Amino acid sequence: MSHILILLRGESRNYRHADGTPIFASLKAKVSIFTDGKNESILNELEGDCSGQKIKWRNPADILEFAKEIHDQNPLTAIAAFGEEDVELAAYLRNELAIEGTTIDTAKNFRNKVTMKKHLIGSESFRIPNFKDDFDASDIKSYLDKYGKIVIKPKDGLGSKGVQIVSNFGEIEDWLSTESSLSDYELEEFIEGTLYHVNSVVRDGTVVFTSSAPYVPEMGNIDFSEGRPFVSIIETDSSIQERLNSVASEVVKKLGFLKGVIHLEVFLTPEGNYVFCEVGARIGGGGIVNLIEVATGIHLGRELLNAELNIPLNIKVNDKNRFETVHGLIGLRNHIFGMYTGIPSCENFEKKWIHRSEFLISNGDTALPASHCTDYLAFFIVSGPDYEQALERILMINNIYKNLLTIEPL
Repeated sequence: MSHILILLRGESRNYRHADGTPIFASLKAKVSIFTDGKNESILNELEGDCSGQKIKWRNPADILEFAKEIHDQNPLTAIAAFGEEDVELAAYLRNELAIEGTTIDTAKNFRNKVTMKKHLIGSESFRIPNFKDDFDASDIKSYLDKYGKIVIKPKDGLGSKGVQIVSNFGEIEDWLSTESSLSDYELEEFIEGTLYHVNSVVRDGTVVFTSSAPYVPEMGNIDFSEGRPFVSIIETDSSIQERLNSVASEVVKKLGFLKGVIHLEVFLTPEGNYVFCEVGARIGGGGIVNLIEVATGIHLGRELLNAELNIPLNIKVNDKNRFETVHGLIGLRNHIFGMYTGIPSCENFEKKWIHRSEFLISNGDTALPASHCTDYLAFFIVSGPDYEQALERILMINNIYKNLLTIEPL
């Protein structure tokens, strides 16, 4: 029997089906799980050939020793990582235990934003933004003069943490005075346009399934510090879907990715051009996996496990109403300090077009500004007959929630 080690941290919704059952419960394989305190409750649900243990992520050498103990008892045949933080860790464990899968070099292509762009220079289906690896204050001024607006972001960042969008040098002077080293950052031109997330299943180096959606402007992944909601609605324009699928296919080929799932971000400019943003060798966060499952019946987390285990491909998309009904998601976010004294409940959102909801805070909890793009207060997946009505329903949820939420300043 095959034996897979799953590195499980991050959002619990990513490893559960819509009905709440763990996605690995019915795998035709022995399952071992490493998780942390945040998700250790999953260990109480393990049955049959599933087992697991709580670990600390900070020391890869210790994790390797735990993996070796499991491997010695029952040889591992696959390792899967759910989070961006664990892509390189999984590759390291595979290398040490001689297990097939994404290699250390390929993992680095997906983790370092400079490395990935260098590999993608000269692509045919999209362009790379102009960027600079080693830079200083004079380069920032030069880029501002040339492009008018720039982006400074960590080379190996995640969740939009540490991203600086700058329109004039004065906005960045204070940050530069406190940042001891710029070597961990890259500088690039700001791209005007709609940002899409492109989520693909890959087998034998070929994209076999893709679902794409735009982040609704001013309600995207980088707007969390202002407390704006995270909103995304699945793209139904077949021509855009096809072009984004072509971009994903070229990215997979040039970065040497053979199997698993990718989460790619691409700009579509007002001129109709496609511009690369970044890509991860993992499933998307913030409910994207669940949105795609509701819309298509495909759970990307389960497809990741199937790919790592080389289980024969058997993707069956619920195509009947796939593009006749438009699905979208909203994650509510906070930006102020205080204490929650009034919380909306599920009774306030009993609508047939709400397919999934999660309420993630309680009265008496400390209210903290979102520190990550998926730091949600609540989360909903909705549908509508078209984009406009789906967005209208999402904004209705946002207004109801905001009007019922009360925060007492501390």
